[in-house]
Amino acid sequence: MYKNRLGAGKCDNSTFGKSAGACQEGPDAYYRYDHVYSCSGPGDPNWKAATGANACPDADFNGLYGGCCVFTPKIQVVDNWGFCNGTCPTVVISPATGQLLSPSDGSNCIDAECDDVNPFTSDNPWTSFAGDIVIAP
Repeated sequence: MYKNRLGAGKCDNSTFGKSAGACQEGPDAYYRYDHVYSCSGPGDPNWKAATGANACPDADFNGLYGGCCVFTPKIQVVDNWGFCNGTCPTVVISPATGQLLSPSDGSNCIDAECDDVNPFTSDNPWTSFAGDIVIAP
């Protein structure tokens, strides 16, 4: 069984979820994900040229390289009930059968809506980083 992963001093036995049997704390309690970003220059799918409506936001990279690559990472966490973070406002009903196609209640993301490759229209089953990662080629 998996335990709740909480920070130091949070497993205080005040509730079942914070008991020793259900809670893990300390520096190993947090999940970590590392990713190496690369930019091959013009032609890279994340390339932004130095000029234009969607230009590279870094003036130094624009002057040195004529642009940059811009990434906006996102994360998805799915719990053992099939719910994931994010916003899934779309309730999809089949026009032919009237059957509910998206398992959501219109706000939470669950099951098929957590598919980050083919989410339902207007669903956003992840949380995006609040900024951008900008790198030079």
